[in-house]
Amino acid sequence: MPKTSSSPVRRTVAVAVGAGVPGTAESGDLFGATTHLVDGDGDGWAEPVVAALGEDARAGAVWVFGAGSAGATATRSFSFGARTLGTVASKAQLGAAFPG
Repeated sequence: MPKTSSSPVRRTVAVAVGAGVPGTAESGDLFGATTHLVDGDGDGWAEPVVAALGEDARAGAVWVFGAGSAGATATRSFSFGARTLGTVASKAQLGAAFPG
């Protein structure tokens, strides 16, 4: 959905873990436990940001998906978490809350 002053922001995010999505789906990851929409690249389209609070012994991880006129896509998606940041403590649950 384009971001304009007259259009409401929809908070529903549907992302399937599969082809093109970085990482491996594992039982207990809690992928999708929290979500947020943000126009991080300034193109007028809100990109879904999705957390997996149970990733890496509950250290947590965050996935950012590309978005455009066709909606959200795994193309241009990336993730980061305890291993990539090197600073997240065990059970920190990175992504438990996003700024509102």
